[in-house]
Amino acid sequence: MYILMYVIYYLGCVVLIMFLSNGITCFFIFNHINQFIKSIFPSWDQPKRQIVLSTAHAIFTSIISSLYLYNILSEFVYYHLISIAFGFALYDIGQILAIRNHLWKQMLFHHLMIIAALCPFVYYSFTNRLPIESYPYFIAMNYLVEFATIPLNISWYLHNTKNTECVLFKVTSIFTLILYLPFRVINTGYLTFYSMLYLPHIVPLQEIQLVFFVMNIFWFYKLCKKVKSLKTKKID
Repeated sequence: MYILMYVIYYLGCVVLIMFLSNGITCFFIFNHINQFIKSIFPSWDQPKRQIVLSTAHAIFTSIISSLYLYNILSEFVYYHLISIAFGFALYDIGQILAIRNHLWKQMLFHHLMIIAALCPFVYYSFTNRLPIESYPYFIAMNYLVEFATIPLNISWYLHNTKNTECVLFKVTSIFTLILYLPFRVINTGYLTFYSMLYLPHIVPLQEIQLVFFVMNIFWFYKLCKKVKSLKTKKID
């Protein structure tokens, strides 16, 4: 019995290392893609290249999470694909530390929470020793927030480059608000309250989920405030 437990433990450690190595490999791949985009489009600055990579990551993670939730992707396949998201989180942390805009501390904290949330999913899903049975479901549901990231990234870039009068900015801004409320606020709120009320308390899973919910509410408030200020500025 003890031998079997040790075998399972070490196998879990090996696969966790494999996951981490895949994630670290993806970290370097994203860096190379960034440089590749720079070589093709030398006029694109780093923020623009980062928007392209972030939007591609948002499309990828939201689609694979949807496919998993609809049972089109197996848990095993989803587990391997999500290591790409882990690698992007590492890559994005590097960019956050390098650029250090006015939101860098919030974004750094957010990304560290993502890494913390993914690590137990990998180990427990492989060994069939989940902290909660529905943990992969919670990971996939949380990644649905990336649907709102797609228009948010575009509108954010256009705002920073002073292109707020173009049609694309207006369209992406509207879609950001439309998608943000159900996917980021209501979705994470549902996951938070469900996990706190109906699931056993396992530190720090519920705490991380609560942090995501609070941050999304705060960011939604900031978005609404920004939209209001832009409307006021236009009227003036």
